[in-house]
Amino acid sequence: MFKSKLGVILLVMFLTLAVAGGAVFLSWDYITAGETENAEPTIDEIIERSYDTEELTTNLLNNGFVRSKYKIQLDSKDALHELEKRDFQVTNVIITTLSGKEASDLSGPDGKTALEEELKEQINELMQEGTVQKVYMTEWVLQ
Repeated sequence: MFKSKLGVILLVMFLTLAVAGGAVFLSWDYITAGETENAEPTIDEIIERSYDTEELTTNLLNNGFVRSKYKIQLDSKDALHELEKRDFQVTNVIITTLSGKEASDLSGPDGKTALEEELKEQINELMQEGTVQKVYMTEWVLQ
């Protein structure tokens, strides 16, 4: 088939280099993919995958009221689209949660952080196409 040893040697060297190059490429792609998946999202990615609620006013248990607004950060665009469709359910979760609280439960940084975590967990129970990563309080009036 091949007329010279030089041709066979060159063919074997070419095939060896091709296989080695492919292995390096696949290994590099695998290694760098793990780094980007675990990286924190940029601010642009956070905004792109966030949902803003309308301003809500709700009575509290102790006859006070709270007026609030939230930004909900999701893990993907699919989750954002789902949450946009579920906006009435999200509003219901927020109103129901707030109406079961007293003003003392919501005062101070610890109360607000606990509320954000509670809303995150309850909204995640609704979600099928992704998860809520964080709930941010963007407006807050407590009386």
